[in-house]
Amino acid sequence: MEKVMNVMIGKAVGDLKSWVNELKSELPEGLFHNIVFKFIQDLKIIARGSKDAINKLQEERYPRRLPIASTQFVSCVVGANKSDPAPLGKSIPHVAGVNCATGQAVFTEDMPTLHNELFYALVCSTKAHAKIVNVDPSEALSVPGVVRFVSIKDIPAGKNKFTGAGMEDEIIFADGEVLFEGQPIGAILAQNDMLARKAASCVKVTYEELKPIVSLEEAIAAKNFMVHNSIKSFTVGNVEEALENSKNVVEGMIQTTRQEHFYEETNNCLVIPIGEDDEYKVYIPTPNIMQTQHSIAAILEVPFNRVQVHTKRVGCSYGGKMARFLHVASGVALAAKLTGKPVRCHLTRDEDIRIMGQRGEFRGHYKVGITDGKIMGAQFQLYKNAGWNSDCSPDISTTTMLHLDASYEFPTFDVNAETCVTNTASNTAFRAYGAPPAMTITENMLFDACVEIGLDPVEFRKVNMQQPGYETHFGQVMDESDVTMADCMEEVIKSSKYYQLKQEVEEFNLNSRWKKRGVYVIPNKYGVGMPQMFSQNGALVHIYLDGSVLISHAGVECGQGLHTKMLQVVSHELGIPMNRIHVSESANDKVPNPIPTGGSSAADLNGNALRNACDQINERLNTFREANPKAPWEMIVGMAFASRVNLSAFGFF
Repeated sequence: MEKVMNVMIGKAVGDLKSWVNELKSELPEGLFHNIVFKFIQDLKIIARGSKDAINKLQEERYPRRLPIASTQFVSCVVGANKSDPAPLGKSIPHVAGVNCATGQAVFTEDMPTLHNELFYALVCSTKAHAKIVNVDPSEALSVPGVVRFVSIKDIPAGKNKFTGAGMEDEIIFADGEVLFEGQPIGAILAQNDMLARKAASCVKVTYEELKPIVSLEEAIAAKNFMVHNSIKSFTVGNVEEALENSKNVVEGMIQTTRQEHFYEETNNCLVIPIGEDDEYKVYIPTPNIMQTQHSIAAILEVPFNRVQVHTKRVGCSYGGKMARFLHVASGVALAAKLTGKPVRCHLTRDEDIRIMGQRGEFRGHYKVGITDGKIMGAQFQLYKNAGWNSDCSPDISTTTMLHLDASYEFPTFDVNAETCVTNTASNTAFRAYGAPPAMTITENMLFDACVEIGLDPVEFRKVNMQQPGYETHFGQVMDESDVTMADCMEEVIKSSKYYQLKQEVEEFNLNSRWKKRGVYVIPNKYGVGMPQMFSQNGALVHIYLDGSVLISHAGVECGQGLHTKMLQVVSHELGIPMNRIHVSESANDKVPNPIPTGGSSAADLNGNALRNACDQINERLNTFREANPKAPWEMIVGMAFASRVNLSAFGFF
């Protein structure tokens, strides 16, 4: 619209020739026709329209803002605060909310620069697919303040390729070939950020270009499919026969788009060599402390207990900071080892978007058979864009297949999924993993069916919703607690006044030629949790002599309010206000082997671990409480200490 305004300002309305051609040259053809046609229609209303038509046009141009209202909670507790003696289950504000909103919250990049610190600036590929003919850092190394260039030549033998979130195909530095635009080829170490980036731009890389595959369509056409061990298909019954016998068969396709994480804080880290016993401290915003520790220990060739990873908080995101930064953090750690100095790296927004990957796009082809409003069977063919390597993509493809039933019963079912390799940044885990594309594909299929056959979308969904006893295509038999979607949907229809809204929308669309509205209601069934091996976590509770409590747990605060929930749990279990309890950070020197925070499981795993620790402490303090029922918390703690009772406990769940 800015281009349109620049062209049309100062032009005479009656002299179309003076601006139409200029406007046409600035805009795509379709948009040009739409704007000119709409402009002429609006002029017609202004010049000849009724008063009501003119008022309506003005309302469309300058819509009134509706009052802002929160839908986060059905109800809230008035006056709930950190001094509340019983906060569990109440809508307590995020404990770091004020600090984050006022700029007082400390992120990794806020940590003061150390006096001997070096900055690590990446040298990235400018080609999507090419052989590396030569890398010449001589000009960069001649810049005053530049310390060294780090590349594949500095990597210990056999350590450049490692296992990240997927298969053994993560690469720290490109080895003879670049597989996507933005792939790290090396890095410059210099005395400050600006100097390092300037020098990195001076590194000369000579390429022999190869033909890249950059789109999902190209990958499908070339059958460039990844070979992996994840599940690739599910089949229940004879779908072909069910479709053949169905009264109606609806076919279609939908392709989801890539989705950028765009977290507020880009990926960054600081690695500090302690100077003795091969010990390193790593400060990094990641929900995946354990794998960060393992990857860095591998490149440094030290035991896990020499790498202490600290995360105060993560500035947004789960999947985006889960595994994609591991190869960069490993390179930073290697640089710290080579120089013996602290090394810091933070990606610019441009670097982060180019290197870190997104939620990969899906293409879903579908065919559904329906007889008298009942689904008889469905057939799916899925394709996922993985990017250049595996990461979580094969597992996401499997997860998408698991969620394809959404909330509905499919008597017969068949799905196959291919994970496609392209010369683009590796796509990775994203909020809700493979569920959103699955539900998008299935709900789009049902939308098409309702439109083509003429079915009421709400009633059609109600009739086909899963019931207790239904066995899914992956073998789960649904019990009553699994299939509450129908009751939930009824509540949403009632509370939202859906049918009234629908009528208002239809009336608006009848009377509005250019602007249209829509309203839709769909059920949702979403599985949560981690693989069985990861369904565990630990926690640590310390009580000090003034009665204050310090807790540590294996979860990471990513903005979701995990620490707030954990404080509520400990407050409830120990019977003291939240303002007596503090969480400092998440670190593997406090809780070993921390399970990655994700899968909607962190509150359950860590909350129960803290509860276990509190149970141990309460058992030790019960004698003093029973003997002195009116004694304040601080006195109970003092008596326990004087009696040589352990005021620290490690919990596990």
